[in-house]
Amino acid sequence: MADALKALMIIKRTPSPSTLEEMPLDELTLDQMRQLLGRQRARDGAAAGVKRERSEEGSPNDTPEQKRTRRSTSTAYLEIDDNGDFVETPPPPSKRTNEAAEIVQVDD
Repeated sequence: MADALKALMIIKRTPSPSTLEEMPLDELTLDQMRQLLGRQRARDGAAAGVKRERSEEGSPNDTPEQKRTRRSTSTAYLEIDDNGDFVETPPPPSKRTNEAAEIVQVDD
């Protein structure tokens, strides 16, 4: 019967209990403190699993281990000269050429 009167707003609703996070620490019981600590540890553990985004240039706190340079992917072309020494040469021409194909018109 009391629930029906509360639903019709004739009787005031029972105030909802405050959460452990909102209660002053001095008023918490030992069990409530343990429960609050468990929630905080679970929240911190979940936050630790999320990776932090980095800016383009990196943060000033990045250590040298975090900043790694990429190895060059360019290819060096070497030839052996007449003396037996290695000499770097320009890369061979690509298979595709941008030159326009020569058009030959045959007249009958």
